[in-house]
Amino acid sequence: MHHSVKAGAIVDTGIMTVITLCSASPSVGPGVSVSESSDICVSSSHNPTYAFFYERANPAVRWPHLYAKLTHSSSHGQPQQQEQQTVVTEKDENNGQEGGTSSPQFTPPGRRKGEEESDRAIQEKAQLENVGEESCRVVQSDYQLLAGKQKRWKMSKLALLKATDWRERVQRLTMALNQLQPEQSVADLLEGWPEQLAPTDYCFVMKRLGAVNWQRSLELFEWLNMKHWYTPSNRMLSTILGVLGRVNQVKLAEELFQRAEPELGDCVQVFNAMLGVHARHGNWQRMQEILRIMLLKGSERDLVTYNTLISGRAKAGLQPGMAMDLLGEIWKAGLRPDTVTYNTLISACSSNKCYEDAIKIHDEMREQGCQADIWTYNTIISVYGRCGLDESAEETYRMMKAKGFTPDSITFNSILYAYAKKGRVEDVERILTQMNEAGRKPDEITFNTMIHMYGKSSLTQKALQLYEQMKLSRRYPDTITFTVLIDGLGKAGLVKEAERIFREMDQAKVRPSLNTFSVMIRAYSKAGMFNEADETIEKMLKAGIQPDDLASSIMLDIYLNSGQVSKALPTYRSMQKRGLKPSIGQCVLMLRLYQKEGLVSESEGLCEEMFNAGYESLALCSTFAKVGILWAASRAFKEANAQDLLSADSPVVNILLSAYIKSQKVDEVKELIEYLASPLRERIREKLIVILASREKFEEADEELMKLKASGEVPTLQVIKSLILGYERAGIPAQALRCWNELERFGVTPDSVCLKSVILAFCRIGNPEQGNKLLQRMVAEFGAGEDAYLHLTVARAFMHLQLWEKAQSVLEDTKNLRLVISSKEYISVLPALAQSGQFYRLDSLLQRMVVEGATPTSNFANAILEALLKAGSVTEADDAHQRFIELEIPTDMETDMIMLKAFAKDLNVVKAKRIYHESRLKGYFLPVQAYKVLIGLYSKVGCPEDAEATLKEMQELGFQPDTFVYNAMISLYSRVGDFHKAAQVFQGMEDVGFSPDTVTYNTLIHVYSRRLLVGEAYALLQQMQKAGCAPDLASYSLLLSAYGQLQMWEAATECFKQMQELGIRPDESVFNIMIDVYRRSGKPALSEALMFQMKEQGLQPSATTMIMLMDSYGKSGDTEGAEAVFEEMVGAGVDINVTQYTSLIDGYLKERDYQAAVIKLRKMRAEGIVPNYVTWTCVIGAASKCEERKDALFLLKAMQGAGFALPLRLLTERGSSLLAEVDDLTTALQACSTGSGSGLLNVLQDLLWAFEKRASAAYVFKSAVDKNLYGRQFFRVEEVDWEADLCKLSPGASLVALHLWLIEMQDAALRGKPLSPKSVLLIVGSNKRSNHLSVNKTLKSHLWAMGSPFLVSKTRGGVLIAKGHSIRLWLKDSPKCLDLELEDRPCPPELNSMHVHDDAWIPRDLVPAFEQIEQSMGETLRPKKFMRLVNLEEEKRAEVIAADIKGRAEKIARDKAKKARRANLSALGLLPADSKGKTLHLTPVDKVKIRGKESTSTFKQ
Repeated sequence: MHHSVKAGAIVDTGIMTVITLCSASPSVGPGVSVSESSDICVSSSHNPTYAFFYERANPAVRWPHLYAKLTHSSSHGQPQQQEQQTVVTEKDENNGQEGGTSSPQFTPPGRRKGEEESDRAIQEKAQLENVGEESCRVVQSDYQLLAGKQKRWKMSKLALLKATDWRERVQRLTMALNQLQPEQSVADLLEGWPEQLAPTDYCFVMKRLGAVNWQRSLELFEWLNMKHWYTPSNRMLSTILGVLGRVNQVKLAEELFQRAEPELGDCVQVFNAMLGVHARHGNWQRMQEILRIMLLKGSERDLVTYNTLISGRAKAGLQPGMAMDLLGEIWKAGLRPDTVTYNTLISACSSNKCYEDAIKIHDEMREQGCQADIWTYNTIISVYGRCGLDESAEETYRMMKAKGFTPDSITFNSILYAYAKKGRVEDVERILTQMNEAGRKPDEITFNTMIHMYGKSSLTQKALQLYEQMKLSRRYPDTITFTVLIDGLGKAGLVKEAERIFREMDQAKVRPSLNTFSVMIRAYSKAGMFNEADETIEKMLKAGIQPDDLASSIMLDIYLNSGQVSKALPTYRSMQKRGLKPSIGQCVLMLRLYQKEGLVSESEGLCEEMFNAGYESLALCSTFAKVGILWAASRAFKEANAQDLLSADSPVVNILLSAYIKSQKVDEVKELIEYLASPLRERIREKLIVILASREKFEEADEELMKLKASGEVPTLQVIKSLILGYERAGIPAQALRCWNELERFGVTPDSVCLKSVILAFCRIGNPEQGNKLLQRMVAEFGAGEDAYLHLTVARAFMHLQLWEKAQSVLEDTKNLRLVISSKEYISVLPALAQSGQFYRLDSLLQRMVVEGATPTSNFANAILEALLKAGSVTEADDAHQRFIELEIPTDMETDMIMLKAFAKDLNVVKAKRIYHESRLKGYFLPVQAYKVLIGLYSKVGCPEDAEATLKEMQELGFQPDTFVYNAMISLYSRVGDFHKAAQVFQGMEDVGFSPDTVTYNTLIHVYSRRLLVGEAYALLQQMQKAGCAPDLASYSLLLSAYGQLQMWEAATECFKQMQELGIRPDESVFNIMIDVYRRSGKPALSEALMFQMKEQGLQPSATTMIMLMDSYGKSGDTEGAEAVFEEMVGAGVDINVTQYTSLIDGYLKERDYQAAVIKLRKMRAEGIVPNYVTWTCVIGAASKCEERKDALFLLKAMQGAGFALPLRLLTERGSSLLAEVDDLTTALQACSTGSGSGLLNVLQDLLWAFEKRASAAYVFKSAVDKNLYGRQFFRVEEVDWEADLCKLSPGASLVALHLWLIEMQDAALRGKPLSPKSVLLIVGSNKRSNHLSVNKTLKSHLWAMGSPFLVSKTRGGVLIAKGHSIRLWLKDSPKCLDLELEDRPCPPELNSMHVHDDAWIPRDLVPAFEQIEQSMGETLRPKKFMRLVNLEEEKRAEVIAADIKGRAEKIARDKAKKARRANLSALGLLPADSKGKTLHLTPVDKVKIRGKESTSTFKQ
């Protein structure tokens, strides 16, 4: 086989051979002969022709070795999606006739898919698609006609070049080629095509066809390559290379180029096309090889070559400075860069983050006078935005519009990004509005940028709204959108929202990227949701996404924070197996993990791996020092020294020394320094001294200074200065001045900083005279500067010593030196003058301000007032405020607000109101804060009317109350006891949509706890948690205190555990509350256990805690435990006072160890500790419960010896003087106001009642009520209002009050007025215990024994109720009420007249009767029946009880028989239908009938 080739033609015989060998059914065209062997036959003539066989197969068949690359290379002829920045090589059709070339266009950042074509190509494609079907049919018809006749009009080459209808001919042929069916070939159409086209025309056809179907374009090229007349030119080859390059068919393009390359000459166009193919993929190495071939062929590089090289270099990676080098090469080549060149360079720099180079190139472009186009402006705006130069971007944007360029979507996105990066939310929204007005709809880039900005600015709601808007506008969120939104929500702490968006991403079938998983994992990690983060990591790994270094670091951090050692270590090992060399930061994470888990060997192994990994010794030293592994840091330090890498100025030295000092290993660091050789040792020792001084390790610093001196080195200024600065900042001016003396002794010249510290030190020790001398020296040597701070400091020191003249002299120096004194510095001096009453000097200083042009403003006045208030001088601030008005110094609303807040803090209601009204008269529109301050003040002082009026006025002005106002109102109503209104405010708060906060709930819990409504308080606590409001320590402490008052220790224990489970750490006060709860409940063991827990948490029990523990033992009768605690307190050096002794005495009294109690009482007096009323209360209470009179007298005599004889005298003596002493006692208790007076009087009445001094007890009660020691009236007998509330009294006092109340009611019943109500109430309480006895049971037992008509209320707990007329009849007729007067027995009985029975205090002689009745008949008897039984003799009472029990049993038996008979009659149907449940009234006849039926029924049975 031989070939005849036309001169100058590029013939690829290899391609021809492949086509021939692959032929199966050859198609023969005109002038083509086919041999049997299917070889290519060439006939020679003037114009040689080529015989060939054409295969109608796709390139996958013709190039089988490339099949895998071509299977899905764009089945519809569409080019694959490229990155946003692409280079497009396009020819201008007008210039195309002349064979000219165009330059590559660089697509600016932000262009969307499909926009990478040039505007010219888009227009050509549109023209191609808009050709009518009719013209296409005409062309096909003509083609068929001419093909049938086998005729074709031929034109000369000159005629073809001069034809003006070439565009139409190109368009018609392109349309026809596009309409070919898959089974048709290009040859079928072209062999009979009726119109002639020039080679240049075929180039355009090939180019247009390649934009739609690159396979057809390649087929056209092959056909042209095999035609004798249309042998492809250089331009045709460059065109097909460009087509293949745009659709990523690099290997095909490379094969065509390599086969044509041997015959290529000086053809820059082909080389440029091939460079463009590889430039798209950043194959810089191949581009360099092509450049070498280009040079060997002698082809000169043109501007297109350089533009293509820039594009390829950008794809391969552009380093800083390369762009400027490339630009310099262009100038060296004698070429002048055009707009495309500059655009390409700027875009290349932008895509490679070489922003400074991009700005330099743009500046040079402007200097060279090269006109910028829309792409230039878009790219440089984007660059400015990425650099954070939003103002430059804004200026360029304005310049672009001023030059007549219309912004497109890329422009808007670029300027929007510039604003968004700086957080200029308003400007971004403004640009978005302009974008919509210009008809440019926001795209995915727009939405992503704004969502990222909103997330970064914590405007998460706006980000979410934009996300929803994006979906509604059919801009479907992509991976970037979801990632940006999840990242913003995660940073804002809205993890649940981020999780929802992450789920929506999965629902939208958008595949998460590594960044998406990373930000979601980071959000979980930040919120402490480590389990969720772990699950997300598992999802990421299952999705086939392997973590990169950053993701691995995040995973390690999560595992570290969650303590998951089992997962952290495999993650770390996995990174190593993947060949990822862990960074030092990752190694630090692992080291911290090992340290946390106590894995010492693993930590040491990792350190060895780091040593072997080749890290720099100094970096290792710094790393190990930061994590506290000092042995490794020391080793790395020594290695660095051995490698001669160490210098005294290295930052590593400071880090290492600081780590040793922080670990309190100063001795080790000293040894390490000794390891070094001189002079490096001395230099590092100086560093050590500086660090020790900065850490206030002055002893060690002085020791190292001595070593430095011993080595013969003179301490440098830096060393001594560090000591001076350290001592001065630490508040040790004397030592600072000692170092100053050494500095002068060594002859070291101080600098201004050192002098400044010494001056401050002299001022601190009260020697401003010496400080002033040094100040003068400093001014002479270094100049005064512009700062008057030191002068004012010296002046203040003189003012502190009341040396006003010298202070004035220093201030005059500032004037002479023309130092500028700022308002802030004036404020630092003026308060000292104001507080000292130097108003004359204050006026003088104010006048100086005016002379210097610094006219005092309202801000200045406000600053002075705030300074005075900060010093706690509210009165002086008020005086200064009035002085400002007199001096006509301007004030403003802020001034009034300052004073209003000051008066509110001082709880001065009058002056606060005055300021408020003055502000309103001045016409100020006060802010809502003013009303909140007033309401808060009224809440604290308890003024509900004023608070309500202020709230009403606030609402009338349009201010709505917030949570603070609601809390203040709730607290106010709680303070004044109006709990109903407090509840109303709380309900109203929820109705208007305000969520109660912790303060709100705590206030309400406090309200219910004060009323001992612990159920409601606990329910509020639960509601608080459900509402998402976390309880705090105050929430639980209030409730625990209420539980303690009710002695509900089990509930208190459960509540305390719940508090700890929520992570609330109890403090000392809460522990004390719980110990008090157990103390009240008699649980000393629990109290002691709680104190041990308190110690485990690092809280040392205070004296109060120990006292409560001791009291807990004492109340439970465990005097040994109480004594042990007492001795422990003495051993611990606690100041023992009356409280501890009283608690111990009370414990002995409860055990009835009266001798030990008296010994402790005497010991207390011997130590000079005076017993208080609590002590007397304990002793008198014990005496009141003594079984025998002698024991009571023993205790009372001990009291007499201790200084309180009145109880003994009341019990053993008679006389009017005793009553006067009782009045003196109640008067003294009234003046004392300690709260213990009522308890003392209660037990005193118990004592007098027990030993039958009941008239005296009545006098004590009346005297206490007259002095209002109880704070209330216990009973009243008024018109239609007879009621008593005795639950707050002790048993004896309640019996006294009961008798006094009964006497008044008896008088009213006898006189007939005041009238009695329908029902009389007696409140006896439910769980109240006083003197360890139940008032409820005591009063009930007493009233039952008297046969009273009082009964237990069925609707109210702790209340006895009786009908009014029953009370009157009982008081008139009952023998128990004939003598209600209380009398004193002349001599106290030998035995206590009262006895404790089932927590009730009842008369001793009635105890057997009570026990017999309760054991036989229970406690359900009515009072009258109970009284009759009590008054019977024992034998008679037993008979009556037996008869009563027998009668009850018989009645029960009769009721059962009656019920059974009725049931039987009902079963037989013998009862009338309406008789069910009613009493039957039967006639004698009915009875006979019933008996007869019963007999018959019995017989039948």
